[in-house]
Amino acid sequence: MCPTQIRDFEMKKIVFKYLVIAVVVTTAFNSCKKDKDEDEEDHYTVKLLKGITHISDDKQYKYDQYKFEYDEQDRITKISKFFFDGELSYIVSFTYERDDLVQVLYSFSSGSTEMYEYTKSGNTITQKYTYNGDGVSIPGYTTTYTIELNSDGLPVRREPEEEESGNTNVETFEYQDGNLTKNAYIFTSGDYTETYTNTYYYDDKKGTLYNCKTPKWYLIMYLNDWGVNNNVTEGGHAFRPWTVFTYKYDNEGFPAERTHNFLGQMHESESNEVFTYTKE
Repeated sequence: MCPTQIRDFEMKKIVFKYLVIAVVVTTAFNSCKKDKDEDEEDHYTVKLLKGITHISDDKQYKYDQYKFEYDEQDRITKISKFFFDGELSYIVSFTYERDDLVQVLYSFSSGSTEMYEYTKSGNTITQKYTYNGDGVSIPGYTTTYTIELNSDGLPVRREPEEEESGNTNVETFEYQDGNLTKNAYIFTSGDYTETYTNTYYYDDKKGTLYNCKTPKWYLIMYLNDWGVNNNVTEGGHAFRPWTVFTYKYDNEGFPAERTHNFLGQMHESESNEVFTYTKE
């Protein structure tokens, strides 16, 4: 091989070496960028329920019925409820300490308030309920309940701490795949006992509150109709109007619209809701 050929060969080796380095660096950069983009996508695309718009069955009324606000941990901090004319009905404010929900306050436009205070100890929660009418405490409207949770942190039993002698008032909860399937109210007075049981069925789609990090025991007890794990498709009591829910879903499988059909022995009616979401 002549000197000129040797020089050409060495130059080709050098060029090839730097091409390899460039490819490796570019690949690594793109890989890191892809990982970063995917992490950011995962972080910023948590869908949270933002609002519920109500539409009457005759289409005459359409208004923002509920609006939701959240903290940086995706927990509900405020729910605003509106009348059909747009006037504020009430605000629900949530207070947390570390991972625990400690207070829920209903502030009504009339000036009255309802306060729920929660103290958690292991799998037991003490709930203190206080009603204030127009800012003045009304005697006899403060009651205390005990809520028992299962190993998954879901409520299984709720009852007042104080009852009249011989009387009990117990609420029980049963689940399947994380969904509330039975909610029974058991009233006992002396030798008399009466039980009312609500039964629920679900779809296999993510509920509107699926990504909400407010403790599930609260969501199950008070907001379950909006879908905590999956979405309620049927629910009610055998001797009361039975509700059938029909959904339209968005491209991510979350409810976009819902229709209520209320089926009773004497009547049948319908109402509709549109769900909007925010991405955190």
